[in-house]
Amino acid sequence: MQDDVYVIKASGYEAGREIEYVYAQKKAKDESGEEIKVDDTSKMKSFEGALISREIIENEYFEKELIVLNKLREKSTLLESEIDEMREEESGDEGLLVNALNEKGDSIPKANLNKRIKELESKKTSPVMSDITKLIELLDEGNTIEMEQIVQDNSELKGYELRNKNGSFGKAKLKAALKEANEKAVMPEIYADEYNALLAYQAKVSEKEESDKAIKEAQKTLDELVLAKYGELSIDEIKHLLFNKKWMARLEGDIVDAIDQVLNELASKVVLIAKRYEHTLGEIEEKTAQSKIKVKSALERMGYIW
Repeated sequence: MQDDVYVIKASGYEAGREIEYVYAQKKAKDESGEEIKVDDTSKMKSFEGALISREIIENEYFEKELIVLNKLREKSTLLESEIDEMREEESGDEGLLVNALNEKGDSIPKANLNKRIKELESKKTSPVMSDITKLIELLDEGNTIEMEQIVQDNSELKGYELRNKNGSFGKAKLKAALKEANEKAVMPEIYADEYNALLAYQAKVSEKEESDKAIKEAQKTLDELVLAKYGELSIDEIKHLLFNKKWMARLEGDIVDAIDQVLNELASKVVLIAKRYEHTLGEIEEKTAQSKIKVKSALERMGYIW
């Protein structure tokens, strides 16, 4: 509060509109030619109000936006927890995700995940896939007669677009048809569980990425609103935020903390007294006498007599 009053005396309440920025660093050279780091003003990392914190501005004027942002953050945290749980459950020697783990075995890089999924998809098979693969080979050989025969013999191929507009077979069309057929093909049972687990993990990761993207967009929107609001603050608003939302809130918090500290100390003393007087003197003497008898009996069994 003392620092705030000093700033207000020097610059007036208008200082409540001032913002302090934190920029990314970039390399530069000083007058002597030595390399130094300076602010890159084109890349703002964060900002804060010189007198009034952005937290106060957000809570006072942008509660709805803040609630949305916090919900997105909670969702992202939950998704991250679910992803970690999926990985930990299936990372053992016989785990369904073990083939996508990194060398340390503590994470699943996206490249590893996609690679393993493609490896398993390459194991899919169906009569249609076999025929389309054969059609691609024959097209490279220029054997259109046998290609026409394969299309005629397999009625399922009629459901795929294999030809160009002029009626000739197109390699791009055949590759697209092969991809479509692969998606429809059934995974061999031996790989089905692993494949489904990888797809489930991939879907959860994609959901997390979308959530994080939404967080960035929501944070950017909120930042823009807060920055604009600083410049729009009237003197009355600045006084209200300083007196009621900053200074008085801090004083109230300090008072509550002081009261809690006194109450905690009193509670500790009460607990200590309760422990000291938990048993009456008569109970303690009786317990001591019983212990004395047990010790004496044990010593007698050991051969000690007095």
